[in-house]
Amino acid sequence: MSVTNLEALLRPNSLAIIGASREETSVSAMLMKNLLASRFLGPVLPVSGVQEAIFGILSYPSIESLPLTPDLAVVCSPVGQAPQILDQLGQAGVRAAILMDPGY
Repeated sequence: MSVTNLEALLRPNSLAIIGASREETSVSAMLMKNLLASRFLGPVLPVSGVQEAIFGILSYPSIESLPLTPDLAVVCSPVGQAPQILDQLGQAGVRAAILMDPGY
């Protein structure tokens, strides 16, 4: 991994939450709440094929529909979808990803 990609992982300027949800017990909901309460100043881009907004933040139906390429993507989708999602993220130019789901 290059230093540039490490910067994207450790100090992202923007991030996408893949598989975002408002379900209180979900990993993505806890992550969204923590990000919104933190001092992270960059755009947070939830991707949810189901919900139009997550905690007041406009949600996008797919990775391809994001208005910008995030530095970091946090994948909160089921483990079986990870290979396809990682491929889509790579094609979109996302430089770093974290897989975060109880199934990993």
